[in-house]
Amino acid sequence: MAMNSLLFLSYLNKSKPMSHLKTMFRTLFYQYFLLFIGISIGFICNAEWVGWKSNLVERSFYNIFFPIEFDEEMCAKIKNWGAFRIWSFSDKPSNFKVIEDGLLGEEFYIAKFQYTDKNGNTIEKIDSTRVRWKTWEYYWTDPTPSTTEEVEEYMKNGTLNSDESYKALKLYREMRKQNAQKTLI
Repeated sequence: MAMNSLLFLSYLNKSKPMSHLKTMFRTLFYQYFLLFIGISIGFICNAEWVGWKSNLVERSFYNIFFPIEFDEEMCAKIKNWGAFRIWSFSDKPSNFKVIEDGLLGEEFYIAKFQYTDKNGNTIEKIDSTRVRWKTWEYYWTDPTPSTTEEVEEYMKNGTLNSDESYKALKLYREMRKQNAQKTLI
């Protein structure tokens, strides 16, 4: 055993120092090169499996690191989507007109609207729908405030205390009254 280690040490003394570095780089290069070839063959052979997942990974990356902010433009888009959904759920009536609308909690759209039915009668109703515009990454973390300052900030400037929420709550109460009157009749 001692003889083998002495032979190895004598080999190291005779060899050039650059050749060890060269051997190490060559070994690493070929390992990474073979890994790259293996991954490439894997992608080529399983394109249908990788293809639809790559879009999901890209969207998740952008949703996590570049999230969409809820602002006036997004509020208008959500209202348009909500109005379209209510119009669609009401059998796509003619002369559909939104009289008053509001957005509660960034997702619940409540609208007072009127339309002309198939018999030519003008009907005024209040209806609500949920517009799920947020991706799953928004719901992944717990958004509840943890400190007293965060709670106070949310109570003053939170999305539930906006003018949109007040309008939506007023319409919601009116809708509940109309529904209660329908059940009494």
